[in-house]
Amino acid sequence: MSPFKIQKSIASRSFAIFTTCLVLLSFNFNIAMAAEQIEYARDQIAFRFTNVRRSIVISDIHGDMKALLRILTAKKLQLFDRNENWIGGDTKLVINGDLIDGDPDSELILDFVYGSLRDKITQGGGSLEINLGNHELMAIGGDESHMDKAEKELFARADGSSGKKDFNEIDEHIRHMFRAANGRYASELRGNNFFTIVNRTLIIHAGLVRPMLDMSRTMQNPGDINVIGREFIKFFQNLTGYPPSKHFDWIVDLEKDPKDFSKKQKFTEVTGPLSDRSFKIETGKNASRRPEHGLTRKELKELLAWFDVDQIVIGHSPTPDSKINFKHPYYGRKVISIDTHRAEIFGGEVTALEILAGENGRDQFIAHHLKRRTKDENIKSLRKAQKEESLSKPRLCRELFL
Repeated sequence: MSPFKIQKSIASRSFAIFTTCLVLLSFNFNIAMAAEQIEYARDQIAFRFTNVRRSIVISDIHGDMKALLRILTAKKLQLFDRNENWIGGDTKLVINGDLIDGDPDSELILDFVYGSLRDKITQGGGSLEINLGNHELMAIGGDESHMDKAEKELFARADGSSGKKDFNEIDEHIRHMFRAANGRYASELRGNNFFTIVNRTLIIHAGLVRPMLDMSRTMQNPGDINVIGREFIKFFQNLTGYPPSKHFDWIVDLEKDPKDFSKKQKFTEVTGPLSDRSFKIETGKNASRRPEHGLTRKELKELLAWFDVDQIVIGHSPTPDSKINFKHPYYGRKVISIDTHRAEIFGGEVTALEILAGENGRDQFIAHHLKRRTKDENIKSLRKAQKEESLSKPRLCRELFL
């Protein structure tokens, strides 16, 4: 080989080694930054609340404003009086995901919950916690396929759509609202948790999943699930240039590599804590068997110990009789299911779960089943105001109670 070729070969190999080193340095730098961000965010994100006297937990409203209002104004729950004042004192209201998709009032609900409802509760001495559900996560991921057509149009009009029924344009407006860094709901959604703990009860949309076992054996703080989940959402909204480790894709139910994130992202229905179905209550002779893909009782006990709780409250998987279920056929009283198909479109029952702090340190639970209202003048007025609103004027937080 000629000296020139040898020199060229050495130069080529040196360049390859140099570029490889740069890639490794960049990777290590990103990992170090991610670790530093997680360490910082861990101290900033509240997810565990102790000594809470009283909590009300609701889940899976799915765009039904009538159902939400029915719960908030129910006399037996003592949250709001007839003059629309908060009378719940220090009660904590926990919304356990899936506010949207189903009935057409999703846009009204998000404006209300992130605006006047939160303001009224906090001004009255209470507090509001909102967990993400799989439908919010799908919207953040650019998947609006679960939205009703009327629901889509109302979302798009709020974002400045021309009002024409061009569904490509409408879908783009919806993606902007949820995925753009400055989107209408973007900042609120990335401020929501993936789970909340009240006293000795873990509240999570779908349930606990097997990848958590590996995480529990390598990381001491379960709150990192909330931290890493929020970092994924920041990445989806183009606020960070790199996603968290691929090892944690299951937190956001990703089906493909987040680095290949494009206009639409596919989500699984198996492994994620917001979409898992293994806690669904089955009926029939096999109901008491371990659910397919589900945790064993021993594994559930291990995860409850990691989270330092006694039981979990889940939504997402509807109960067979549309009533709150306090005893899972396989997991027993460690799993409370509260998705009762509240949205009118599903025809279930309007329900709320009350959690009271017990004197012995154990939470006490009360199921409230409420009669569904067939008419609601407040909703009628809101829908009319929504349709007549000027598209050129962005809406601020609207007062719901008229």
